[in-house]
Parts: sequence; structure tokens; C-alpha cells
Amino acid sequence: MDRVGFIGIGIMGTPMSKRLLAAGYELVVYDIKPEAISPLLERGAVAAASPAEVGSRCSKVITMLPNSTIVEEVVLGPSGLMEGFSPGSTLIEMSSANPTSTRRIARMLGARSVEMIDAPVSGGPTGAADGSLAIMVGGDESVYQACLPILQSLGKNIFLVGPHGSGHLMKTLNNMLFAINMAGVCEALVLGAKVGLSPEKIVEVVGKGSGQSYALTNKTVRQILANNYRPGFSTNLLYKDVDIATTLGREMGVPLLVANLAHQILAIARGRGMGELDNCSILKLLEEAAGVRVIPE
Repeated sequence: MDRVGFIGIGIMGTPMSKRLLAAGYELVVYDIKPEAISPLLERGAVAAASPAEVGSRCSKVITMLPNSTIVEEVVLGPSGLMEGFSPGSTLIEMSSANPTSTRRIARMLGARSVEMIDAPVSGGPTGAADGSLAIMVGGDESVYQACLPILQSLGKNIFLVGPHGSGHLMKTLNNMLFAINMAGVCEALVLGAKVGLSPEKIVEVVGKGSGQSYALTNKTVRQILANNYRPGFSTNLLYKDVDIATTLGREMGVPLLVANLAHQILAIARGRGMGELDNCSILKLLEEAAGVRVIPE
């Protein structure tokens, strides 16, 4: 097996790294917060002092980071992966990132004979923990095939969707739709509470009807009904992803009326101090406006 590097040991990176260790990969890990990697060291991972060191020790490196600015710094900045990579190495970029930035990184790595695929995921921490992530890959077929065993340790539904940047484009559409669905679910729950329907019954019935969605049958059950707003996927991160989509819509001349509404709801939630809470915390905004609680305190 390849020795694999992993940079970004957070809410998603931690369970993904554990999956790779369980699959038998030697793992070299780095995070800006040294304490984040401690649980992995106990399982046999090896710490690196910089992204450059990860790149020098591994033929394939995964990055799972908050945004494209950080990805570019980790890959191209001082002591970045670019300084450590050898020709023939591969970057597996699994963050939710800007496709334009992704293509730029791919070009710069390619000039050094380093390969890259963008392979963002969907499924959240639960999918990361049980290896059921959906993975959307952009890049060359041959590089995809070389990385496929690693990806299969992390996900069950893996798709090669096009050239560099296509994975991040697909993830942008996915998260745009999720944000729209999440806003709609929160509106339905609040209206239901106002007219006397229980949220549990809404989930049970609508979850079997044409109004069902991941936001309703998964997110609502695991978090809203449990009154749990700890971040599986924070408001800040979803706002960032929908911002990529709405910006792309403007650039391409495509009106995204509903996506822009969801974007503004997320902006209001961030302005109200909910940025680091889970994205389903937008429910609180609608509860306040309607003067009702979906889950009584």
C-alpha cells in the first residue's frame, strides 16, 4: 500500500484518517493544531512538522481544509506541499473549494509533473466514520484509477465527473441544493409548530412523501429533533459553498433566485452569531420571527 499523507484533521479529517488507518495504510498527518492529531498518533499515524514534510514522505496526499485560500496556502505557500512533492506524486484535494482555484493549483502542480484530482465529499461526519461518503472526482482517468483504492476506503459512491475542477463544481451544486432544502425544511417545521403539528410527525409523514430530503430525514432527525446545533457542517462553511454557487451563477449569467435566498438566510444567521453552529441553526431565525419553538425547551 502507498504511504498516504493527510492534511486537515478536523470534523471530517479525523474520521477519514481513522478509516485509512483501519484499511492498513501508513499515514503521515499534519494539522495547524498539533493537538488535533493526537488521537491518530495513538492509532499508529506519524506526525509531520509541515505540509512540505508530508509531501516529501508520501506519494499521495489528501487535503481536507475549510476553503480554497487555505488550500492554496497549504499547497503553494511557504513550507507547502509543492516544496516537498516529487515528480509523480499526487494531490487528492477533498475540501469543498472554488473550482477556479482548483484548476490553478492543478496547472501549477502539473508544471512540476505532480498529478492532482479534486475529490470533495458528501455525507458529513457520519458518512466519514462509516465509510459511506459520496465522492465526486475531477481529473484524469488514469490518476483517478490510481487513487481509487484510497477513495474506496472512504466512500461507497464514487464518481468521476469530468476534468480538473469538475468534482468541486459538482459539490457546489450539491451543497447549493442542500442549503435550499435545509431552509425549506426549517420553514416547514416552524409553520408546522405554529399550527400544532409535531416535528416528529412531520418527519415521519413527509419523509415518506414527495417532500422528503436528506435535510429532513437525516439532518432534522440527528440534530434538530435532538436540539443539537453542534457543527457537523457549520453555517460558515455552508455559506462559503453557496457563495461559490451564486458567484458562479452571476459569472455564467444563470439566475439562481432560490439559491440567493438561501445564501441571504445563511448570511443573516452568521450575522446573528451562528456561524460556528451547525447550518440547521437557521431554524432559530425562523422560530424567532414566528414566535414559536419547534422543540420546546
